[in-house]
Amino acid sequence: MIHPPTEASSWWAGAGHASARLQACSRWPALRLDGEVLAEAWQAPSLQAARLRLQGGAGPDAAAPLALTVEGQALVLAERLRLDRVDARLDGTLAAHRLTLEAASTLRPPAWVDTLAGGGGDGSRLVVSADGRWGGDT
Repeated sequence: MIHPPTEASSWWAGAGHASARLQACSRWPALRLDGEVLAEAWQAPSLQAARLRLQGGAGPDAAAPLALTVEGQALVLAERLRLDRVDARLDGTLAAHRLTLEAASTLRPPAWVDTLAGGGGDGSRLVVSADGRWGGDT
């Protein structure tokens, strides 16, 4: 049995299952890493998730393809943040990449916000996108 370090134990599941895959291609220092983690029915003190998938890959230099995807359904983080759905993507290269994040929750802001926002809805939604660049020497 694997026992996580004390700091990580609040993320360690008491129920549910997970699978992970990591693949390294080529030779050091020109190594490309690709991996995926999938958790379903995950029940831990700091994270509950009906489904959570992390998938990504990165290469050895600023021009190598870069990809990271996080998809989650029915997430509860630290018993405070509840999300019905989250989709985050980072793609491109280290030199030029794009991040998109979309999260939805049935949680609603206080009633007085409805007056400012022009009426009700069926929850909250966050949409973020950003572009980035990295030169490697900055």
